[in-house]
Amino acid sequence: MKTNSTSGSRTEATYTTPNGSTSWGYYDYIAVGAFPKTSQVFQRVAKLDTSGNPTSEVYDYQYETSGRPLKSGYDYRADGQSRLSRIMPQTSIKKSEI
Repeated sequence: MKTNSTSGSRTEATYTTPNGSTSWGYYDYIAVGAFPKTSQVFQRVAKLDTSGNPTSEVYDYQYETSGRPLKSGYDYRADGQSRLSRIMPQTSIKKSEI
């Protein structure tokens, strides 16, 4: 199941496997690309609890202005503050790796 906002950005998705279902929330969208071909990308994905609230299990993403991914990192902190800049070095991702 996927839920989108009125602007079309994904807000929530539930993935079901033989081991059960897990829901994730998508947050902190930014605009990338050059006009007139801009699009929205999320910067944070958080696992949701059974009530639909974000947990401290978080994945953070950073992008170039073109939308190309620069960094990603897994963050499991109770305070929800991102450690992305400390845990993931600046790297280039080849287009073939996306």
